[in-house]
Amino acid sequence: LTSALPRPQLLPELNPRAWAAAELVKVPILGTYMRAAEHIMVSRDSRKSQMESLKAAIATIKQKRSVFIFPEGTRSMDGDLRPFKGGAFTIARKTGARIVPVTLIGNDEVFPADALMPIRPGRGLMQMVIHPPIDPTGRTDEELLELTRAAIASALPRAQGPAAAAAP
Repeated sequence: LTSALPRPQLLPELNPRAWAAAELVKVPILGTYMRAAEHIMVSRDSRKSQMESLKAAIATIKQKRSVFIFPEGTRSMDGDLRPFKGGAFTIARKTGARIVPVTLIGNDEVFPADALMPIRPGRGLMQMVIHPPIDPTGRTDEELLELTRAAIASALPRAQGPAAAAAP
């Protein structure tokens, strides 16, 4: 089954790693894929796992590979922007890797967080807005968090962004 799933190996920059919740490996098919693709799994309940995944993400970036991280740490039930966790910004600061903020609009409709199979075809279109990169040089984790949050919030519909985007 795993061989039928895409696993790009030609160029490192085309083979990014996700930093994702360890619980996802329990999801049929998705879990098999995530293990085979060597995504970086983190247990939310284990400080040791968090530190190991942080080190793995830093090592991945030092190998000139991208890591994509959802800084909210979990999917929003209503599409509103949730508080950010700090790991992504620590990784950027420690590696010097630029942050490329991405806003997903309509994700909560197409991929609802409470669905058993989180995909609902015909529920609308999801939009992706890719923002200019943020250079971490000379910035604190908190500054990186705020700049990233502001970029992402700037593309959200009013009902989901500005009020919800206030600093936690």
